[in-house]
Order: sequence, then C-alpha cells, then structure tokens
Amino acid sequence: MIEIKHLTLPGILHDVSATLTAPVTVILGANGAGKSQLLRSVHGLTQPSSGQIHATADQAMVFQETLVLNRSVAANLKFARPGARDSQIQSSLKQVQLSHLADRPAPLLSLGEKQRLAMARALIMQPKLLLLDEPSASLDPQSSQVLESIITDLSGVQIILVTHSLAQAKRLADEVVFMHQGRLLEQTSAEQFFDRPTTREAQGYVALERW
Repeated sequence: MIEIKHLTLPGILHDVSATLTAPVTVILGANGAGKSQLLRSVHGLTQPSSGQIHATADQAMVFQETLVLNRSVAANLKFARPGARDSQIQSSLKQVQLSHLADRPAPLLSLGEKQRLAMARALIMQPKLLLLDEPSASLDPQSSQVLESIITDLSGVQIILVTHSLAQAKRLADEVVFMHQGRLLEQTSAEQFFDRPTTREAQGYVALERW
C-alpha cells in the first residue's frame, strides 16, 4: 500500500493525496500533468516541498530511456545486484524472455531488448513495488506487446505505471489515477474511468484519446 498525503511540488504538484492498493495502478493525464514527477516523488528521486509519502523501501523503477553497461546482459544484472546467485540472474532473465541473450553485449541489444533488460535489473532486486515511467513509449508495437505480457505475468509486486496510451491503460490497469495540471482529479477503478469518467477534464481526455 502507498499513502500520499498533501504532496506539493511548487509549479508541478498541488496538494496530491491518494491511497494506492490496486495490483496495477495506471497514472494518466496530458503532458505536464505531473505524472512522472509523482512517480519520481514516490521513488524518492524528487523531494516535494511539503507532504508525506509512505511506501515500502523495497521498490525499483524503470524509465522510458534505458541505459545499459558495456558488458554482457547477465553482467548488467550482476552489477545491479552484486550478491545475486547465477540462478537468480537466470530467473530474472527468464521472466523477461532474455535467457537466450545472457552472454550478448548489452549495447548490441535492440531497444525492446534493452527495455526488457531494464525490467530484469529491476526485478532482480525483488521489489514489492515496481514503478514504470512510460516503459514502452519508444518501442515498436511488437516490443511493447512483449513488455506488457511481462507486466501482466508478474505476481506479488504492486505496480504503478505512467503511460500516455489509453489502450495500454485499458489492457493493464486495475485502477486509474487521472492527473490534470498537477492535481489529482480522479481515482477510480479502470472500468469506471474508461466507461464513466466524472470530471470534465477526464471526459475530454478520454474523448480525445478515442478520437
């Protein structure tokens, strides 16, 4: 469970409060809505000027842009968790469908494979909370589909996903948090949000995405 109380970041987030308990929470909103800054605040990368966040320390984050080390795929995971056993590395690679590329130099991977490696680096930390900031935004449809299947197959991990894709949100979300100009306007089940958004801003966002 994540509790966010009166989170404020001047000019970006305005008195944001929420309790997140769903297996997969998707944060939606237009550019500049504060989605990524909210995620970064939960992860401790951005320090708000006021407010509180209560979340497990056992968390990992995957970003839109992926950086890999100039070493093998398996060695990238070993660097992320130096004490990891070979069996744990293989298990993490299997989760993201990269077992067959364990010995390949990571810089030679495709964009989709690099993003799956980023997922494996996060998962080898055995997080209870996984934060995903537009992880498939730069990927082709096939690579995005593979990444979504990995997310769907995860168990025992609470996920918060930021995405611009309404279609992706529909496929993955249990709950939707809708942000607008730094404020949290709606928090509801995915089914209700996509069928009956209550605020004018959310209605306009959903209608525009459908168009």
